[in-house]
Amino acid sequence: MLVRVSIGNLVPKIKIQETGEEFFVGILNSGAFKKGRRLIQPLGGAAHLAPYGRKLMEKEGATDFHKSDARFVVSDANFEWILNWFSIRDSDHFETDPTREIMEELSTEELLDIPPVLTAEEAGAIEVAFVKTVRQKFSDQPGTSPLAIEGIPSRRLFHLFQMTAPKAVVEKMRASKAITFLSEEEVATTNGGAKKGVTKTGDTIADNFIW
Repeated sequence: MLVRVSIGNLVPKIKIQETGEEFFVGILNSGAFKKGRRLIQPLGGAAHLAPYGRKLMEKEGATDFHKSDARFVVSDANFEWILNWFSIRDSDHFETDPTREIMEELSTEELLDIPPVLTAEEAGAIEVAFVKTVRQKFSDQPGTSPLAIEGIPSRRLFHLFQMTAPKAVVEKMRASKAITFLSEEEVATTNGGAKKGVTKTGDTIADNFIW
């Protein structure tokens, strides 16, 4: 049987530098928004594969790579070893820092009619720290990823990070129409990534929003 493997560097939490207060925070998925749907996802995204990592995955039988990302299809006989390999964060093998992604998401115009969340200078004031690695819960339900393949189950592993930012930057993010701050109860509606969740206002929470 074939499985789709996806490795991501996600940033679901932010901490205020001056006070230590912590919040779950998400951003509108640009693809869904263009189609008139509000889908809240964590900042960050798929990890890019280094050349060595790509060659090793090809050696393990991986095919159907999405761009240069660590997202591909492989036999289920190999995926357990592969997920264990990606559990070790090694920048010689794949991208291990989400800073590139969050700078793009926060300081460039990705959403129609919604201005960038922050200036490049403001986004540059954000510090990112690794917290933990988790596997998304397995589910037979269709996932929220647009790359899901009919009839091929997905196995996803996420390296989770927390941002720390000055209070003024956090408050500017809170004021943006692209950003949603979530409660623990709202995040829990994804059941650890087993299904899509829902906010108190009815917006969909992506199934990769876990902690």
